[in-house]
Amino acid sequence: MTYKMIVTALGRAKIAAAIASGSTLNLSNMAIGDGAGVEVEPVETQTELVREVYRGQLNSLEQDPENPAYAVAEMVVPTDVGGWTARELGVYDNSGTLIAVGNMAPSYKPIASEGSTRELVVRAVIEVGAPDTVELKIDATVVLATRQFVLDRASAAAIIPGGNAGQALLKKSNQDGDVEWHDLGDGATVLVDAKEERQDLAAGQTAVTLNTLTTHGLAVYVDGERLALGADWAITGEDTLTLATPATDGQKILCAQNNPEGILSVLRRDQNLADISDTAAARENLNVDAASLLAEVGNLLYPVGSVYFTTKTGNPNDWLRFGQWERFAEGRTIFGFSEGDSDFNNVGAGGGAKTTVLTPANMPQQNLNIPAKSLATASAGKHTHKVFVTGDSDEGRNVNSSITIHSDNKYGGNTQYQLSTNSTHPVADAHPTAPSGAHTHTVNIPAATVKVGNASPTAVTNLPPYIVTYIWKRTA
Repeated sequence: MTYKMIVTALGRAKIAAAIASGSTLNLSNMAIGDGAGVEVEPVETQTELVREVYRGQLNSLEQDPENPAYAVAEMVVPTDVGGWTARELGVYDNSGTLIAVGNMAPSYKPIASEGSTRELVVRAVIEVGAPDTVELKIDATVVLATRQFVLDRASAAAIIPGGNAGQALLKKSNQDGDVEWHDLGDGATVLVDAKEERQDLAAGQTAVTLNTLTTHGLAVYVDGERLALGADWAITGEDTLTLATPATDGQKILCAQNNPEGILSVLRRDQNLADISDTAAARENLNVDAASLLAEVGNLLYPVGSVYFTTKTGNPNDWLRFGQWERFAEGRTIFGFSEGDSDFNNVGAGGGAKTTVLTPANMPQQNLNIPAKSLATASAGKHTHKVFVTGDSDEGRNVNSSITIHSDNKYGGNTQYQLSTNSTHPVADAHPTAPSGAHTHTVNIPAATVKVGNASPTAVTNLPPYIVTYIWKRTA
């Protein structure tokens, strides 16, 4: 028996029509037949196989590199299909017309229930004349790759050549396949496209089945709270997880696939780095130690020239572990800088005094009031005063007659006296007494000093309400 592949009469007509019109012939399917149990000889008048047992989508349709007029069609029969012997095959276009038919050496296709299984790869070579005449039309979702094809072509080395350890493959442009290797230290950005799926849980539900699987990394949240893998949930299938605690009715579950937090080897934010097994090694790998970290933070918070207040005794370097410090503003009050005030527009300048002794120039004017007093003069000894005598005009009037004696007005005036002699007084106008001579009277007022203030003044304090702390200034 000669095994061959021929173009049917209908196939030749369609190929000729395509060449004449400049169109293309779309080949889409291949069929396998068992020849009704016997080997068959293909003929060009055939429109179908003797007995078809399987039809499937073409995997590929390529030009023969040694003869451009030949097209090579390939189909893979899945491992779960079989139980028959392949003896014939046919290639169909997208309208269902048998374009080419052929026979093949008998090949039994077993299935798993028979104790063994294998994939069947069938290739048909078709002479089409003009290589641009035939076009492959396939459904990419059902294309099957042979095992040997995967081994030959689908290795990482074949698909993505090049690159060094620690590098990442990044897009160079938006064009498909335009990629290049990059060191992550060059500032490359890696974006993770997380896929989220939300479901409503029923009362008592523990098993959750995901509708869509996209990645292996998974983070699970119930009512917004992150659940811990192992303690709170477990993976129980390719698309199933099981909750440790039965749900209450209406609880919301969020499953975030491709979530970096779903990868077991990453740090957990809620652990605050407590999940680092070797902190000393981590610091060494990060080139970070506590002293240098404190110094970096200290330089940001307290650069040289900064002032530090504390009630703690000792030099700040003893506990801050950075910088050099000296005591500052001892016994002084701190005032803020004021550009428009000459007393406070020079940083570091000082002034003022703790106490002040007041002088009259510092005190307000005061009025000292001395109350009025009646003072007696000192005694001047025995003396007389002039008096004037008045009476009737008759001379020789008896002294016992009514006579009024007045003293001089300058000594009191009109003070009445009674004469005690038994003589007569001539009647006349006014008769003065014998002169007593000029004399003075003296009022003695003792000397007095009015004292204002304290003979031993004390200084006035200038301190406002205050509290004492240590003040340090960083000098280096």
